[in-house]
Amino acid sequence: MKDKNIELSVGELETLCNLYIECKLSVLEETELYYVLLKTDKDSALINETKVIMGIERKIADSKQTTISKKPFYKRFAFYGAAACLALVIALSVPLFFNNRSDENNPDNIASTQIECVVYSNGERITGDKAISIAQANIDKMNDFEKKMQLHIDSEQDKVESFMSKTREPK
Repeated sequence: MKDKNIELSVGELETLCNLYIECKLSVLEETELYYVLLKTDKDSALINETKVIMGIERKIADSKQTTISKKPFYKRFAFYGAAACLALVIALSVPLFFNNRSDENNPDNIASTQIECVVYSNGERITGDKAISIAQANIDKMNDFEKKMQLHIDSEQDKVESFMSKTREPK
């Protein structure tokens, strides 16, 4: 095997492959088999299986790939990504533009559809004007609560600022 001009037959290669699969080769012999399989163009099911086990097929395929560009990924595809985003925005905005026209006779138009307000009070379902008035009353209560909380937060913030300004005064 040290002579580089020795040409092995398919049968000899298959015998060596069987020995490799059965783990009967030394490390040196495995290395030589790896080299021989890497350089040979002989083909059989066992030889191909051994190449896959040794990872030779993957390395040959990787070495045959040509590099298209040495630029980083983001630079090569930035233009295509921007074009795809623009196409997506256009594709999504066109239907929205045409669907949101004020067509009163179109039942699919959101602006022309009736919205039903449903309120549950003590386990009872309430709809119609009474439900709207209850919902509005709850909204008003929430707005009042929010205003009171904002006043409380502002007063507490004033207290903190007052305290901080007193502690910062030079002695």
